[in-house]
Amino acid sequence: MAKELYFNHDGSASKKLLAGVDMVAELVGLTLGPKGRNVVLQNKYGPPKIVNDGETVLKEIELEDPLENVGVKLVRQAGAKTNDLAGDGSTTSIVLAQGLIAEGVKVIAAGLNPIQISRGIEKTAKALVSELKLMSREVEDHELADVAAVSAGNDYAVGNMISDALRQVGRRGVVTIEKG
Repeated sequence: MAKELYFNHDGSASKKLLAGVDMVAELVGLTLGPKGRNVVLQNKYGPPKIVNDGETVLKEIELEDPLENVGVKLVRQAGAKTNDLAGDGSTTSIVLAQGLIAEGVKVIAAGLNPIQISRGIEKTAKALVSELKLMSREVEDHELADVAAVSAGNDYAVGNMISDALRQVGRRGVVTIEKG
């Protein structure tokens, strides 16, 4: 089957792509943070699922409009890469990506060079990472359970298990969790 090609002469392609990005960020953003809310996902072959993590919501979103779906795929890729690198944070990266894409579309429409915008984003990101490294600190042993619990959807039983496992293997150790 031939691929569909879209041109952005009148700005309509950008608007549709951005609509897909906005839809994903709005849905996934509901789950953001320790006070994130639940999202109900309709399942084609079973009962609806109630979830509260952005990664699960992200996997289920499929829009009918092909251009809007390109926007979905763009931010899905950003979320997946963050999750692969950090093990968490896909929701935050999607919300940030939405802001970057929305502002990028505006400044490109105003005539700025996309290559210069990209270089500016990279330069700013490096400066931010350097600043965050200066502000960061090691997590104390007594804080591990809280950090792990937040990552486990505020499940403190799981947080305590992860904390105990990390204490046993040490800071550089690896803990593998298997469903069973």
